[in-house]
Amino acid sequence: ILMGLASKLHTEYKKSGIIVEQALSFIRTVYSFVGEKRTLDNYSAALDDLVKLRVKQGQAKGLAIGSNGVSFAIWSFLS
Repeated sequence: ILMGLASKLHTEYKKSGIIVEQALSFIRTVYSFVGEKRTLDNYSAALDDLVKLRVKQGQAKGLAIGSNGVSFAIWSFLS
């Protein structure tokens, strides 16, 4: 589960990086066609997807660490 989320996160970071790279490379074109708002909206949408994936990753990691703690607690009660 964590490896799948990590690859999805990598893809989302690439998407947001491409948006920023294009905006900075063509800053004159973006500025002359008043495309700042659209570029900002695209970047915000890419970051929103990234936040959702980060929350899922955090939940998966919390579940893994929490279940590890529960197993240690059970083991301590048994010994």
